[in-house]
Amino acid sequence: MKAFFLSCWLSLLGCREPPTSTAELSIASPEYLVLAQKALTCQADFDTLAWAGLLAERVEYQLAGQAPGWRGKAAVLAGWKHWQHRAGIQTIRLSGLTHLPVQTLHPLPLMGRAGVYVVSYCLAHVRYADGHQTSRPIHLCYHFDADKRIDAGWLFMPDPAQDTLLLTINNH
Repeated sequence: MKAFFLSCWLSLLGCREPPTSTAELSIASPEYLVLAQKALTCQADFDTLAWAGLLAERVEYQLAGQAPGWRGKAAVLAGWKHWQHRAGIQTIRLSGLTHLPVQTLHPLPLMGRAGVYVVSYCLAHVRYADGHQTSRPIHLCYHFDADKRIDAGWLFMPDPAQDTLLLTINNH
């Protein structure tokens, strides 16, 4: 059942046929769930000091609908804080967290990397500086390097005012 779910997810994510065997992909180690949860919590709390410890020096990060992405740890951390201030966000509280750790032997077409991914889905309850609040689904994908540091991240947020999903493709 897990292999079927993973095949469906990867075929949707990569816009290709599902892998021909489960040897091409597998469930990644649960320790990546812990790392992804820590990173996502740090992001939601805008705790860039703690988040920095989980990022690779050459990390790349892409927010959907925003081009170009950020490259390098310092740029990612500064970009995230700038995005918070530009958007006027006071706090983000996450609920309904679901994580899927995946190990793939071949680069995925959408993201161009082989290795370990953790795909996370949740609801973000956002409070803005002016006092208004909203809830938005978040789809986040982290890729981990051999040192178990995040070397790539993609954040997709469907626009609640539209029926479309903002999506940015990042190929290397």
